[in-house]
Amino acid sequence: MYQPELGRFLQPDPKEFPAGDYNLYRYCHNDPVNRSDPFGDIDPELLKNLKTAMTATEKAQRKDHTDRTQNVMKDGTFGKMTPGRIGSHYVGGSQLKRDTMRTEKTPEKSDSVAGSGHYHSAPYYRDAQGHDTSLPTNSGGDIQGVRDTGKPMLFGNDHLKASGQGILIEPQGRKEPSQTVIQVTYDK
Repeated sequence: MYQPELGRFLQPDPKEFPAGDYNLYRYCHNDPVNRSDPFGDIDPELLKNLKTAMTATEKAQRKDHTDRTQNVMKDGTFGKMTPGRIGSHYVGGSQLKRDTMRTEKTPEKSDSVAGSGHYHSAPYYRDAQGHDTSLPTNSGGDIQGVRDTGKPMLFGNDHLKASGQGILIEPQGRKEPSQTVIQVTYDK
C-alpha cells in the first residue's frame, strides 16, 4: 500500500532482505523508471531475462506468425525457444478432436525453470468460449500455465508491442495470478 502524502509504502517488501535492498520500504531499488515490480516479489534480474526471452520470441515469430515460448532458467540461461503447435486429443472410439489453441511444450525440467517469456502472434481467433486468444484469460492457457507451474510469465502480442508493453503474469500462491502491464522495449 502506497501513501502519496508521505511519498512511501506503508508495507515492507514481501520478500524482505532477499529482495536485495536493505530498505524494505523502497520501491524497485529507488529506480521505478527503469524497473518494475508491482507486487515486490520478482527478482530484477529475472524480470530483465523475461523481457529478453519474450522479445526474442516476438522477433522469431515474425517469420511464420507462430506463437512461441522460451524459458528462463534458474541459473540465468535461456531454454530452447519452442513454437506452438495445434494438436489433437483422443475423444473415444477411433476419434481425435483437433484442439483450437496452439500450445507449447518446452523441453526443460520444471524444477530448473525460473519463468518464461511468451508471445502470441497474429492472426488472432476466438476459442470455443468466445475469448480473444490474443490476451491471457483466466479460463485457461497462459493463466492456467502460471497457476500450474507457480512460475511467472511475461506475455506479449502485437497489440501490446505497438504500445511498448507486455503483461507480467505472476503466481500469487492460492490466489489468482496477478496480471500487470509493464513497459517493454521491442526490437524494430
